Amino acid sequence: MTRPVRRSWSPTGLLVLQDDAPRALPAELRAKTRVVFQSARTLVPWPHKSSHRLHCVLVAHLREEKDPATAFAAWRLLPRDIEATLTIIGAALDPALGRAAPRPGGSRPARAVGWGPRDHAWTRQAIKRAHLLVIPSRMEGGANVVVEAVTSGTAILGTRMSGNVGMLGDDYAGYFAVGHPAEPRGPRQPRIARSGIPARARTRMSPARAPLHARRRRRARCLPSLTKPRAARE
Repeated sequence: MTRPVRRSWSPTGLLVLQDDAPRALPAELRAKTRVVFQSARTLVPWPHKSSHRLHCVLVAHLREEKDPATAFAAWRLLPRDIEATLTIIGAALDPALGRAAPRPGGSRPARAVGWGPRDHAWTRQAIKRAHLLVIPSRMEGGANVVVEAVTSGTAILGTRMSGNVGMLGDDYAGYFAVGHPAEPRGPRQPRIARSGIPARARTRMSPARAPLHARRRRRARCLPSLTKPRAARE
């Protein structure tokens, strides 16, 4: 005989990794929720980024929720006069998406380079050297690659969904609608593609939010509260 599941458990506190997450919680849990932003070691921004060729990087194992198909479709829609490179880092967990990825080579100035899975250090350097990190995901809890881009001077072009908004802020300039491949190449995209340095200035994280992901700040604000005795916190 199967016993009914009891739902009497109630947490004394919850930690979430981005500040849009509490909106998904029941009202009675929001007051118990604390946002702890992810952090990463700050890297010196790469000073040799091209001023005439846009370099983008997509870091994700290819599967439906990451929606790389939207990025692939947008890439094929780029005007032929735009010089750009898309580096794809990640394993093809969905073989169909692997087959759909743009192939290296061809006569178009916009080309793709598929590197497959790479280790963390290699990937961080690839993000650092790109003009844009592309995050076309349909859902994210809060991707750590966002933090790694922010802390290495790389702008982000991502979907307007909770995981991105909760880390970059509602007023961030580099969003496009989930599942819409044409939108990233709208009025802003040709300007971004033709001039990487001004693009990074236009779509960078706002200065008010960038320090939230600094490793030292996270330790100073969060560790003391997490190590207090329960009686002291209550």
